[in-house]
Amino acid sequence: MRVLLLGGTGEARELAALLAARGIDATLSLAGVTDAPHSPLPQRRVGFGGVAGLAGYIRAHTITHIIDATHPFAAQMSHHAAAASSETGAKLLRLIRPAWALRAHWQAVDSLADAAAALPAGARVFLTVGGQSLTAFQRRDLWCLTRAIAPPATRLRGEVLLARPPFSLEAEAALMRERAITHLVTKNAGGSQTAAKLDAADALGIKVVIINRPVLPPAPEWATPETLLGALLA
Repeated sequence: MRVLLLGGTGEARELAALLAARGIDATLSLAGVTDAPHSPLPQRRVGFGGVAGLAGYIRAHTITHIIDATHPFAAQMSHHAAAASSETGAKLLRLIRPAWALRAHWQAVDSLADAAAALPAGARVFLTVGGQSLTAFQRRDLWCLTRAIAPPATRLRGEVLLARPPFSLEAEAALMRERAITHLVTKNAGGSQTAAKLDAADALGIKVVIINRPVLPPAPEWATPETLLGALLA
């Protein structure tokens, strides 16, 4: 067994530790958007060059299993992994955290552009969509508190806050009160580490605009590193 783990999430880091503890021959591939976290597995930090490059890597390194543990919104990489799996015969498994259950009073939209259009002029917006997803908001009359892990290339009117999860309910509520936030815009990333902002927004009466997940290609899916590892070893 030789595994290519496509990472970028906390769950991917947990799975990397489990694979290493089992002595499984695996390499962790990261997109390179943020600083490389510590990992017990060898890391790869450069792009593959599309489906052809990924398939070439799989063949050159005799990869038997591809584990897609990328972010739920990293749809392009998931599509590339599915295509390369089909082309090479390497087995594809997906580790993906469950989405947040939508609440009736939230406004669910299908794209960043739709989220930007849903905001009224003059809104004070808490943007937690990632530093690479800001251009849709540039031409709107908004004040934005943009939270990201790394400094975003796109600058909006407002404030940039660099921080890593997890975030507590108390801290999220205090942040929104201090900045007089009227709207929260977020992707439906799921998971517990960033869910407190949703509860804080609801408690403060702040309107929530949530972006639905993209449709990913079919693949066997598991919600936790432990259950995926069990399937891998079955």
